[in-house]
Amino acid sequence: MKKICILSGREHPKNERFYFKIGRTLRSWGYDITIVSRWELPPDDMGIKFKKFKRSKVPIYGKITTVTGLIKVGMAEDADIYQVHNGDSSLLAAVVIKFLKRIKGRKVKLVYDADEYWPGYQADLFPKPLKPIVRWLATQWEHLAFNYSDAVLTANPIQRGRFLVWDRNKNMEVIYSYQPKSLIPKEFPQKDRNLVVYTGKISMERDMDFVFSLPERIENIKLLVMGMPSGTKAAARLQELLDSLSPAARSRLEFPGMLPYEESVKRIERALIGIIPYLPYSENNVLAGPPLKLFQFLANGVAIVAYDLPEIRRFLLMTGAGVLVPPGDREAFAKAIQQLLDDPEKAIAMGRRGYEITKNFLNWEDASVPVLRYVYERLERSSHERR
Repeated sequence: MKKICILSGREHPKNERFYFKIGRTLRSWGYDITIVSRWELPPDDMGIKFKKFKRSKVPIYGKITTVTGLIKVGMAEDADIYQVHNGDSSLLAAVVIKFLKRIKGRKVKLVYDADEYWPGYQADLFPKPLKPIVRWLATQWEHLAFNYSDAVLTANPIQRGRFLVWDRNKNMEVIYSYQPKSLIPKEFPQKDRNLVVYTGKISMERDMDFVFSLPERIENIKLLVMGMPSGTKAAARLQELLDSLSPAARSRLEFPGMLPYEESVKRIERALIGIIPYLPYSENNVLAGPPLKLFQFLANGVAIVAYDLPEIRRFLLMTGAGVLVPPGDREAFAKAIQQLLDDPEKAIAMGRRGYEITKNFLNWEDASVPVLRYVYERLERSSHERR
């Protein structure tokens, strides 16, 4: 049995993409799967194991000990394949592990799952004058790691196209994070005709100010927000936004924080409308994705209102399951929500179109698993050919 070690420097080990979808699929094919992260959990019902690395609580040492911790635990796992999610510390650790294994005479494979535009993600963390140099440095590092990878997964054709410039013959495919059939309702769900949902990271680049203003803007809304702020600044801003709401508006908002994956999906099921207010000034918003929430909304028959960004546009035009508004135009966004709340049958018709196409085609098993299987079969063939 081939052993795969998935390294995660910052994401929870039960991440929707690399655990629920990719990891569990690989396990069902017979691979022995271990996920290394900051959390230690008991094995799941499929036998996927979880290992913890030690990370310093002192901020200045956090990044360093993340890399060294991943390397230490990853080396001990002695896997045949190391897989990483995005270009963060886990990718650096995986490159080092592959290099050290090679020195010891052990040939291992590296799979890079690039579901974000990582150079843009890094650039977004810095002030505007520094963005170009940070983006350039991150691109150079990603290019080096890309060359060292044996297979690359991307979340959209934009990312794959960028990588094809570097190597058109690389074992590389787009793996969309469609919903698995087990989480698609067997019948079209009953809808709460006032319920609007947002799920995911709460941050400025995802227009948190607008999201939390909706209960003030729209009187007949019930807004459900599931997620956590992206950092200390976002957390402070979130508290300000909550404190500024009138009692009437606060009564129209439900904010349970971050919920377990399966539970959040069940909560989405009842919603009439799902919102994706990603702003275009974040390079990662424009070039990464499409966001996981898009597929969650489609699978649960939720009409979508979103800012018009490339990868979101692709699926809303394909399915007819939502409304696109000019990026950053909050008035148009609020108006689109209001119009669907006032005409719930139109929203339900949109949601039904998304639900039907997801149930019958755009789901994990039918549309993503065959592509993932191709990548791993090609990876296996390359291993045999080199022996």
